[in-house]
Amino acid sequence: MTYLLLNGAFLTVVLVLTLVLLRGAQTTQTGLGRWWARSAVVFLALAVLTVVFDSIMIWADLFRFDDEHMSGMRIGLAPIEDLAWPLASAVLLPALWTWLGRRDAVAESAESAESAESAASSATRPAPVSPETTP
Repeated sequence: MTYLLLNGAFLTVVLVLTLVLLRGAQTTQTGLGRWWARSAVVFLALAVLTVVFDSIMIWADLFRFDDEHMSGMRIGLAPIEDLAWPLASAVLLPALWTWLGRRDAVAESAESAESAESAASSATRPAPVSPETTP
């Protein structure tokens, strides 16, 4: 089995999970645009760090890859297959963030409704009259 085939299976699972999370988040077009922006920023940062540090570690001979399982494509010294985990992180983590944010917003709106309801019920009750303030 090649690393590319293994990455394909892994990324398929990540994509399915991401779609489930985004569907559960009920994102709007604006929310989906923010999701893509977050994903792009996360992927760019993680891809740069992966390429730089993998290249350094490969150059220092800290580890090696079995060439028979590799595609042969490299960025710096890092094989292209090493970019699967930053891609998975860039897709899945912002989706999870969006889904959790949606859950927080629902919880906050429920709390706001409860506090508004209790404020409305206390506003209809007359305020107690203290004996010191009566003439």
